This record gives sequence, C-alpha cells and structure tokens, in this order.
Amino acid sequence: MSIDSLHEKLLAKIERDVLDSLQTNTPSPTSYSKDEIFRTVFLNYRLISGSPAGLRLTSFGNKILSKHFQTYKYPIQDEINNLVFVTLDKNMRWPYYLGTKSNHIVFYSEEDAAWFRLNGNSIKRYVESI
Repeated sequence: MSIDSLHEKLLAKIERDVLDSLQTNTPSPTSYSKDEIFRTVFLNYRLISGSPAGLRLTSFGNKILSKHFQTYKYPIQDEINNLVFVTLDKNMRWPYYLGTKSNHIVFYSEEDAAWFRLNGNSIKRYVESI
C-alpha cells in the first residue's frame, strides 16, 4: 500500500474524531482541509510531488489513532538522535509515535513491534535493521 493511499484510508477512519476535537477548541465552526487535518495528526507531514509523506504521529494523532487501531507501546532506553528520526521517516510504512519526553515508541504495525522486540527493544538497533 502506498503512503498516499494509507493517509487517505486513515483519514476516512479518523476524520470525524479529528474534526470533532478541533471544533471543540474553536469558538465558531471552522472547516479544515485534508492538508490541515493531516498536519494536526502527523508531525512530519509534507507533500512530495503532490503526495502525502510522513507517518510520525503528533501526540494528538496518537491519541486519535489509538481509539481505532491496535497499538504496541515500548519504553526506549537508548538515546533518540537525528539518525533515528531520519531513518524512521524514510523507512516506516505504518504510523508510529515517538514520545521523546517520556522515552517511548508506539507502533501501529505488529510486524514493526516484533522487529523492535527482536532488536532488544533498542531504538538504535531497530533503526540499523530497517
């Protein structure tokens, strides 16, 4: 599945929850474009040649997606550096949340979670393996 269609499928599932949440925080009804919704859900969202890219979730996006999908949450013991951010951005095919203050990662793919566990719950070893 391409990331473009993944973004669209996710939006179809969560759009109502996102809009309801955004509307409760604004004094008057506001309409939001798909692009604006994606930017509230994905921290590294951008368009590349007109197609959505970036699957790292915001805290808000993680909260919304976790209502609809199975999550796999793990503590991170090692340091999260720029190589981790870049490697995850380039290689992940499913959404993920990287809690940098609380040092944890949430996967939305059982396969990603399994590979993380097989790499000793080490984010450094995980990104070296993908």
